[in-house]
Amino acid sequence: MKIGISLLALAVWIGGSIGFAQQPFADKLPKEARFDQRVTVNLPAGIDLKTYIRELAGTIGLQPILENVPQQAVNYPLTDVKFRDAWSVTMALGNFDYELLEKNIMVVSDADTIKRLRALNSSKDTLPTAAAAAPLTLNFSNGRTLDGAVRDVVAIAKLQAIPVNIPNRTIDYNLRGLSLRVGWNVLLSLGALDYYIVSNDIVTVGASSSIDLLRPKPEPVVVAPPVVVIPPVVVRPELEVFVETQKVEFVGFVVSSEVRKAVFRTAQGLQVVAIGSSLVKDSKVTLRSFTETEAVLALGEQTITLKLVKP
Repeated sequence: MKIGISLLALAVWIGGSIGFAQQPFADKLPKEARFDQRVTVNLPAGIDLKTYIRELAGTIGLQPILENVPQQAVNYPLTDVKFRDAWSVTMALGNFDYELLEKNIMVVSDADTIKRLRALNSSKDTLPTAAAAAPLTLNFSNGRTLDGAVRDVVAIAKLQAIPVNIPNRTIDYNLRGLSLRVGWNVLLSLGALDYYIVSNDIVTVGASSSIDLLRPKPEPVVVAPPVVVIPPVVVRPELEVFVETQKVEFVGFVVSSEVRKAVFRTAQGLQVVAIGSSLVKDSKVTLRSFTETEAVLALGEQTITLKLVKP
């Protein structure tokens, strides 16, 4: 798509000789005098957008690194305007974001890529090497592959790189002058790469989905079940012997018209427990169930199951 824009239209946009109250674009350049220099960019109509951005950046000595900038013909002739205004409107028209790095290097790309770069630069994590601050002298602008660039930078850190699903493409920028740490962050962000340091000798580099498989997973947090405190049960004398021994033999029942007495043989000898209608009101002892093999006695909330052995 060809974008044509007249000198008068740009003058209105960037506030050259025609003033207005508010600019319709965001000026995020540092408040430094060099960005207020007046510049002229008079390139032929239909010039490629990448070439235009490089020429505009070069008017004040910036070295641009461009990523995700489309091949697109433009017509942005500018004469004697502030660099700040020319740069900001160019970024706004292309929907680009940018980050100014050390050594006057300006990275221009989409918002997500620049966001990744800022996050990496703000993090203290980097390649574990004493050369993190050393300047890079590598020139990657001559058809170097992204894989090759990663290997070269990792080699400077005296590590061995294991690539994992690195996109097979070339890069058209170089990292000359950047420190090893910042150059590494540029490669990661512009290549949408992640890395994991396996040891003091090896680092894996590749797509985030692949690198995540190598990272150790955190141990699951085991939550101990709550401790249930059972309040003590007050045991009536009728059942004390059964609670203490739990070793009883059922002998039989003695039944009258109103009282049922259960006879058990225990370690203390024969014990007779009255379980009947006349005692329910006082002792609350009941016989819940009875079979040939067990008897279930209840005293309030307490239940005791007695295994029965015929005499």
